[in-house]
Amino acid sequence: MPFNGFPAAAKNAPSYNNTQPNVVLEQNPFLQDDGRLNVNVNPRTIKALSTFLASKAPHPNSNSRDATFVSSPSPPPPFHARPATQSTYSSENLNGGPQTISAKLNIVIQVVGSRGDVQPFVALGSELQKHGHRVRLATHNIFNSFVTDAGLEFYPIGGDPAELMSYMVRNPGLIPSMQSLRAGDIKKKRNMVAEMLQGCWLSCIGPDPVTFHPFVADAIIANPPSFAHVHCAQALGIPLHMILGDVINEWRVGLNLEPISFSDGPRLVETLDIPFTYCWSPALVPKPEDWGRNIDVCGFFFRDTPSYTPPKDLDTFLHAGPAPIYIGFGSIVIEDPEGLSEMLLEAIKETGTRAIISKGWSKLDGPTTEGVLFLGDCPHEWLFQQVTAVIHHGGAGTTACGLSYGKPTTIVPFFGEYV
Repeated sequence: MPFNGFPAAAKNAPSYNNTQPNVVLEQNPFLQDDGRLNVNVNPRTIKALSTFLASKAPHPNSNSRDATFVSSPSPPPPFHARPATQSTYSSENLNGGPQTISAKLNIVIQVVGSRGDVQPFVALGSELQKHGHRVRLATHNIFNSFVTDAGLEFYPIGGDPAELMSYMVRNPGLIPSMQSLRAGDIKKKRNMVAEMLQGCWLSCIGPDPVTFHPFVADAIIANPPSFAHVHCAQALGIPLHMILGDVINEWRVGLNLEPISFSDGPRLVETLDIPFTYCWSPALVPKPEDWGRNIDVCGFFFRDTPSYTPPKDLDTFLHAGPAPIYIGFGSIVIEDPEGLSEMLLEAIKETGTRAIISKGWSKLDGPTTEGVLFLGDCPHEWLFQQVTAVIHHGGAGTTACGLSYGKPTTIVPFFGEYV
């Protein structure tokens, strides 16, 4: 079947049979060229078995055949790799150290969010690329140059992160405001989600949009807001690793996948024991004891420090007096940027300090004086070495960078995880 404007990709993507609710296997098992047995199980069977096995798991401290059965976290899924004969191991492996796999994969990284959300995946993609994998980073069009400048393949999934951020600031709770309902924001966001779902799917099977080099993903890495991750992995029968209903079901129909119930959707990733990595330092927030073995806290991801020469106005400001503080709210889109700018200038005046204010996505602005400089885009890795403290919105990237340089940090939360 053609894949929505990419008929060439259909030759590379697997075919899917129609789901029959009363059949355990969707197709007969077959032996792959690499020796692995491919068994395609009906999704409903997977769901039923996972629920049954979870309810029948024996207590780990009991050896009795009649022991009480309790629900407990199941172990993580097996490591998906080529046969061991194709693997190379360092001497560290004998002591349980890191393992190097020689297989080269097509890896698609799907990210929905701000630049701070994308940047850790740029660092991850660059590292994976050093190991010989082909890495495609699929995200919003606005980050095209940011991704390609790092030497990674870019794939556009659509969606406007500034619009998403603005909507979330206006509607910090679960229920949209009456103003958003009247403005038709809900329909706009539904259409945007549908666009990004399709973009994520095409990022798994579509050729490079610049070179037209064919691509079919062997593995998916994604952040939670990309939504499409587990569905794309199911459709292609490939591994998924997570790093941080009706619209979804309409889209799943196009992938020949059965609908997911409203009650099952929010727990789908947990039910399937998808490997999940949180990219913050365990020294900052340790992994909670009740989290399963498929969840890791591995530390911040930092990209290589980019080369940067400050513009004349920034260089002059930094040498004109004591080191300033940094104030910036990154990708937060504020409804009244003029009012916030005035508030910040008044606070700076009252405290008698010098400050660099990042314009950010809200386009904060005001007059440049001896004590205040409004600054456009500038690498935090360079800038935070020039300041005495960091005041920001609590974004993951800004938090990590500020802490890595040992700067006192004050967070001004706006919504959601920005606390």
